[in-house]
Amino acid sequence: MGGKCSYDPNCNDGLFCDNPSGEFDGTGTCTARKGTSESCSDNTQCTSFVCSSGKCANPSDVQAAYCGG
Repeated sequence: MGGKCSYDPNCNDGLFCDNPSGEFDGTGTCTARKGTSESCSDNTQCTSFVCSSGKCANPSDVQAAYCGG
């Protein structure tokens, strides 16, 4: 955690590469994945790998919303 990265595979398990510039120049930072209800902009930022409407979500919650139940 806290190491430099260009994209997610540069980080250890449980981390994602927070790289707002999107450049592959090693200026991103390995950061812990976010929990349910935390803000996100990409699925890989979440421990559940589900970012829905700007928030990390449980996959079952998202499926229920899409299925109407």
